[in-house]
Amino acid sequence: MVIRFGEADTMPSVLMALSDRGVPFYDEALGKKISAVGIPCFACTPDRLPELIEAALKGKDLLSVSADIKESQKK
Repeated sequence: MVIRFGEADTMPSVLMALSDRGVPFYDEALGKKISAVGIPCFACTPDRLPELIEAALKGKDLLSVSADIKESQKK
């Protein structure tokens, strides 16, 4: 199912979890399988959802975007 969906003429992305109580819990193994076929997937807090969806739609590397967000939070 994951591969068929990723091969369709679509631009899918997967929100694995959304939580406003710290780090969201999600199935990391499933996330890796989804990412391996080129479908962006992520878990986040509600305040980060817009920027991660924007990054996914623009085809940006979500690991880099996540690292940038974490770095900006330190400042």
